[in-house]
Amino acid sequence: MNPDRFEQDLLRYGAEPERWPWPRRVVMRRLLRRSPEARARLERMRALERAVAAGPVSLPAGLQQRLDAIPLQVPQVGTADRNAIEPDRRLLRFGLGWALACGVTGIVIGASGWWPAMDDYDAVAAFAADLAAGSPDAWRAPDLGAGP
Repeated sequence: MNPDRFEQDLLRYGAEPERWPWPRRVVMRRLLRRSPEARARLERMRALERAVAAGPVSLPAGLQQRLDAIPLQVPQVGTADRNAIEPDRRLLRFGLGWALACGVTGIVIGASGWWPAMDDYDAVAAFAADLAAGSPDAWRAPDLGAGP
């Protein structure tokens, strides 16, 4: 385990080894035995977790008022434009492409005679049963016989 991966896992799982998945925990303990840098990172994470668990910190007098006033001082230019809903063109193109592909596939299947006519329900049921059973003959066009 390299130091960057260890840092990512510390951020993901925290400083307590019990919260780590078993294989990563084994590798983490090996790294901690041989690396003083990893032990220092672990201690910094433990200190951070203790600070977060301690609860909110009271701010000095006047600081909260100054922080609350910041949004009022920033000019709100273009908020109407930012809040307007605009369709995502990539999603639109993806949907149209998918619909076109489904339509072409349906036309090809219908024109090839691969799918049985829907008025012959027995043939449709047999065809669907063959497909579900994985029969190698199911992939051939069914023989529906001659018309009336």
